[in-house]
Amino acid sequence: MKQKIVDEILKHNNENNQTVVQIATGIGKYSIIESLVTEFIQNKRFIRLLILTDRYELQIQFQQIIQKIISKIKPINLSYKIEKYDELKEDICLSGYNYIIFDNADSISKEVYETICKINEESKKILFYTRKNEWLDEMRNFQYVFKHIETYDINNEDMYIDIFRRIGFDNIKRQVAIEKDGIIMNADFEITKGENIVVVNVVNYKDRFVSKDIIDNIITNIILLKRVTMFQPKSIQICLILTCEIDDKIKEGLYEKYNATILDIRNLIYICQSNNKLIEQLEKSVFYPINNIKAEVPINKIFEIPKNYEMQIDIKEKEYKTKRLIEELLNIKPGKQDKSDKEYEKTCTKIIKYLFESEFTQMKEQLETDDDLFIMDLICGIKGSKSFWRILIEHYNTRFIVFEYKNYSEELKQNNIVITEKYLFNSALRNVAIVISRFRIFKKCN
Repeated sequence: MKQKIVDEILKHNNENNQTVVQIATGIGKYSIIESLVTEFIQNKRFIRLLILTDRYELQIQFQQIIQKIISKIKPINLSYKIEKYDELKEDICLSGYNYIIFDNADSISKEVYETICKINEESKKILFYTRKNEWLDEMRNFQYVFKHIETYDINNEDMYIDIFRRIGFDNIKRQVAIEKDGIIMNADFEITKGENIVVVNVVNYKDRFVSKDIIDNIITNIILLKRVTMFQPKSIQICLILTCEIDDKIKEGLYEKYNATILDIRNLIYICQSNNKLIEQLEKSVFYPINNIKAEVPINKIFEIPKNYEMQIDIKEKEYKTKRLIEELLNIKPGKQDKSDKEYEKTCTKIIKYLFESEFTQMKEQLETDDDLFIMDLICGIKGSKSFWRILIEHYNTRFIVFEYKNYSEELKQNNIVITEKYLFNSALRNVAIVISRFRIFKKCN
């Protein structure tokens, strides 16, 4: 896989001045960079190379990579500089480089990148980043992730922080780097409970069950983390949070051998199950229904919910929200006067989200039909968690459901239903619509 990635990047780099690569942790970014630099040197008589990164430890690692290359290739004509982004100053010469490698490019702004580009318009630039990033995603040329794996979404960080607090971790650090003898590992979190310090990585999987190759990669990730944590001044435990289901024997083996805890989807359900907000967030963060998955207590007791934790659903809060939405709906006047129809649409969408959001993979408002002739009020992708939604999938060949709102001051006519029918499209797996109206359909409407 590594050579395929190197070849693809080299080909694009030869034809373009800018190559943007999103690469998942664990694929071997620094080995790939070593191969790229080696190719650059072998293909040119003399090169000037600038490497930019975001941490001092990575400066050292790149220095070791360059020295390794120099020891292998002789004679060599190479001039290079390795700098940190936050130490770039006007007196540092940034011009005249054949190649510039931007490591962890998501740690700088687009404005900083463009400033460097103005000084080096003719240079070949390769940008590497790991996490979702708006300006880099727009320019991305290649994306390398493991099959069935989604890059960890930073938008879910708050959910995981709530999970850690729920099981008693009070000191939580985001985005930490651990280094030992030139080996550097990044972790999504470092969390502390009493004397227990744990480094945590989160990986989102699209499927409930994963292949042996993915399991092997999980084990490799744990071994690498163990190598850099075992000689730290304080004892550090390892935790992987995985949005899939892992066999108990594998979890037990990794815990016994490496003191590494895996929290899979069953363990996450155990932690979240009695908290409405958390279980809804968890349901929305995965790509498959979880309502039939049995909760399981983690193998490591430090991840259990404390016995003195009050495990109950906040019924009063739920009743209050329900009452508030009902009042909001009843206070909207029928018709279009004073934009009442728009208020009706917004409130109905809020109610649909409140009732069913965890049942949908996505919810899109005011979406145009394929022919641009009509606008659907709300369209939702169905997970099929509950029996009603499974019936729609299995018997009506639909994966999407359309909601249409009618804030009319009188009964609906047949024409109103015929118009809604035009939103349905079999080849798009959009075969079911639900019309929400203040009044019933006109009795002569078939």
